[in-house]
Amino acid sequence: LGLPEGAARAPSLQILDVDEALSRIATATGRGSQAARRRELADLYGRATEQEQRFLTALLLGELRQGALEGLMIEAIARAAGVASSDVRRAFMVAGDLSEVATAAIANGRDGLANFALTLLRPLQPMLAQTATDLQGAMTRVHPAAVEWKVDGARIQAHKAGDEVRIFTRNLADISARVPEIVEALHTLPVKAVILDGEAIALRENGRPHPFQVTMSRFGSRLGVEELRRSVPLSTF
Repeated sequence: LGLPEGAARAPSLQILDVDEALSRIATATGRGSQAARRRELADLYGRATEQEQRFLTALLLGELRQGALEGLMIEAIARAAGVASSDVRRAFMVAGDLSEVATAAIANGRDGLANFALTLLRPLQPMLAQTATDLQGAMTRVHPAAVEWKVDGARIQAHKAGDEVRIFTRNLADISARVPEIVEALHTLPVKAVILDGEAIALRENGRPHPFQVTMSRFGSRLGVEELRRSVPLSTF
C-alpha cells in the first residue's frame, strides 16, 4: 500500500483528523483517485504512532474490538446531544442505523429524533424480551397471553406493503431472494400492510424440526435456492 515503514514518536492525530482523512479516501473518484487514496493513507499512517497504526489497521480491516456496545453508544449520543436516552433508543429501533440517529440528534436534538418513524419495507431493530421475577409477574404484565413451546430457528422480520414483500434477518440484512417460500407465504396473507416478527424453521415431513444447524445452513444459503426450498423448506412461526 506504500505505507511508511516508521511510525511517529509522539501522538498528534486527533479523531477528526482521522475522520477527515478516511472521508477523503472514501470520496476520491476519477482519474488519479487510486494514487490519491494511497497518499492519504500513507500520510495518515505516517502521522500515527506504532500503537495508533495497529488501531487504524484493525479499524480498516473490520477487526476492531473496542467495546463500544450499542447500549453504551446510545447513552453517549444522548449525553452529547442533550436528549433523553429513551428518545435515542426509540429512534434507533425504527431507523435501524445508529450513525444516522446520532447525526440527527447532534444536529437537531429531540426534533431530529422525532422525524424517525415506523416505515414499511425498512427493517426495525429486533424487539428484545423483557424480564420478570417469576411466571406470575410475567403473566400479569402481558395478560392476556398464550404460551407455546419455543422451537429454535432463525429470527426473521417480514414486511408487506401491497404487492411488495421483504424479509430481513435479525442483523437487518435483506434475504428475500434466499427464502422464496416465505415471500410467497406473505403474499397470500389477506392484508395490505404488515410487519411481522418471528422465526424461520426447517421442518421434517412429520412436522418435527430439523436440528438447528440444518435450519441455519438452509437459511444462509445463497446458491441453489430453488432446489433447497424443495429439499429443506422453511416454515414460519
